[in-house]
Formats: sequence, structure tokens, C-alpha cells
Amino acid sequence: MRLFGYRNMSMFFVPMLGALVTGSIKDISVRKQALILFAGPVPGLLFGIWFLNHPYSIESSEYLRIAVLMAFFLNVFNLLPLGPLDGGRLVEISLLSRWPYAMFVFAVLSLVAITALIVWLHSTSWLIVLFLLLYVRGQWNVLRMRGAWKGEMGRDEDLPALFKLARGKLGNKPFDRQYYFVKALFKPPVRVKAQPRETFAILGALLLLWGASGYSFYQWRQRWTHGISSTGIYRL
Repeated sequence: MRLFGYRNMSMFFVPMLGALVTGSIKDISVRKQALILFAGPVPGLLFGIWFLNHPYSIESSEYLRIAVLMAFFLNVFNLLPLGPLDGGRLVEISLLSRWPYAMFVFAVLSLVAITALIVWLHSTSWLIVLFLLLYVRGQWNVLRMRGAWKGEMGRDEDLPALFKLARGKLGNKPFDRQYYFVKALFKPPVRVKAQPRETFAILGALLLLWGASGYSFYQWRQRWTHGISSTGIYRL
């Protein structure tokens, strides 16, 4: 971010989870935004993928195995196409400016995929599904307001009309909820329109990372399941 000209930068760091870095910049290209967003989760994800494909390197240390799994799952989650995450921002800058319904479609697909994965793994992580359901609902409400708004975006004089629209479309929701949807229209997250080659490059990189992550985890799980069945010891 410093290399690309960001100013007033600050970092909020959470041990064992990651960090949120903020900064200000007047204008920046889609390519540079994508490089910044990929720079967060990709190193840790590649670290996790490499170790999952070399299982004997982590069998000797329980702590290393935990670190590998944390690096893998946290960064895979961060690349999901959900607005607050890096994956969601990548989808926004590559598709949202070209197709406003992209985030809603990706949110629905994420919900279906995560639900199927939880069922397949017999997991109990249904809190993630609840989070995704709320996010899909929020994206749908944003689209409803976007379809009903006929004016321009980002003009201060339109704020009262936007809040009036929010009350009409969303009912008697608290002010903070109305503010969330008004902000989505007043300050759209995408200002620079991505070129077709940038859209394909970003989405291609995301698909490659998702595919490599899914394949690596499946192979790792198969190896560990085979080890359990052959030794009779529960190690996964």
C-alpha cells in the first residue's frame, strides 16, 4: 500500500487471526487494488497448501500442524466472495462495476458451497451458514434499493431522499441498519471500472486458488482418513 501511494495508514492486529490495514488514496487502478488484496491472504494460503501436500513434514509436530491448518482455513475463508473479506473486495473491483448483481450471485453460490461442504464433512459449523444467510439478505436489500434509486450517486443533497427510500424499502429498521444500506448507494465500493482482461485475470486467480485449496484439503483428508483406518488411531 505504501508502494502504491497510500497515506494515513494504520493497522489493527489480532494475534493468530490477522490484521486489518486501512489507508487513504485519491485514485488507484484495479490492477494495483487486486495486488494489494491478494498480498494479504495468498502467502499464508500457499504456505498451508504446500504443507498439506507434504504431510510428512508436519507429522512430527502437533504445533506445526495446528499452525498449518490455521493458515490454510483462515486464508481460504478470507478469499470467500463476501463483502467484508478480501475475496469479496476482489469480486467487487472485478465484477461489481460491470454487473451490479455479481455480489448477490456470488453470495448465494458461497452459501450453497459452504452448506454442502459442512454437510459433507459432518461439521457443526452452522454459525458460518447463518452469517452467510444474513449477508445474502443484506445484499438483496442493497439491490432492492439500487433498483429503486433513479438519481446519481455520491451527492450530499440526495442523502435525505436516500434515507427516505431506505425507510420505505426496509421498514422501521434501526438507524445503523438504514445507514449501512444508504452508504452502499452513496459511496459505492467500486469507483474505477475494470477492463475485461483485469476481470478475467482476477477471477481466474481466485478460481485457481479456490480449486488448489479444495484439492489440497481433499487429498490431505484422504491421507489422514486412510491413516486412521489402517492404524485404528483417531488423528484428524
